[in-house]
Amino acid sequence: MKSENREAELLKVAGGLIMIVDDDPQIHEAIRLVLPRKFEVVSVTDGGVFLDMAESYHPDLIIMDVHLRGYNGFDLCKRLRKKPDHRP
Repeated sequence: MKSENREAELLKVAGGLIMIVDDDPQIHEAIRLVLPRKFEVVSVTDGGVFLDMAESYHPDLIIMDVHLRGYNGFDLCKRLRKKPDHRP
């Protein structure tokens, strides 16, 4: 886990870390096409692993689908905001 956190910190220096959370891989690709290359992008396709990934990577920006298969994006955001490290 610590090596993942270190890797995430190194990526942030380059321009920021953006996490895309969507169960449709085509959406991930479309978003990546419009983002400047200076940003590192982490893709998450399963709402069930989203919270763990967000804790590991501490993204600067999260782009999330609200209608994830089996999950509600609004509920996932509320759960993330309850964690002390992820409050705005």
